[in-house]
Amino acid sequence: MAGRHKRRSFMLVWVFCLSVLVCQGVLEFDKTEPTTVSWSDLTCTITTKKQTKTILKSLDGEIKPGRLVAILGPSGSGKTTLLNCLSGQLPYQKNQRLTGSLLINGKIPPADPALRDQAYVRQEDLFYGGLTVAETLSLHAQLRLPRRFKSLEKEIYAN
Repeated sequence: MAGRHKRRSFMLVWVFCLSVLVCQGVLEFDKTEPTTVSWSDLTCTITTKKQTKTILKSLDGEIKPGRLVAILGPSGSGKTTLLNCLSGQLPYQKNQRLTGSLLINGKIPPADPALRDQAYVRQEDLFYGGLTVAETLSLHAQLRLPRRFKSLEKEIYAN
């Protein structure tokens, strides 16, 4: 029973992570504008002392506004790596090479993560099973969005 609950929570976390990623803008524009994330020929390799291994190979995809997308697959299939690529976290990790294109609303996002206005809630974060999805989004918006945003603005982002 505990294993099944863990698997369901795991899937919810991936959907939630991607929802947070898609809901945040990356470039300077009205924050209420819907966000489209698209990628093509996305390939990620990792190099160790012994070998180079391909983690993601020539992936294409698009996430349109108002769509719920779940990333599913067995352990080690590249789900976390894909989310790291889409959120701009991967290019700054050692020994990893990312090729292909990533567009946010048809534009290349800034290379510097400090210039990106987006969030990515990793699976290790604490989620409360007693909260609804809306309450969870609201809680994380309050805790994670920059201080420059007023509480009401954070609520708008979460909804």
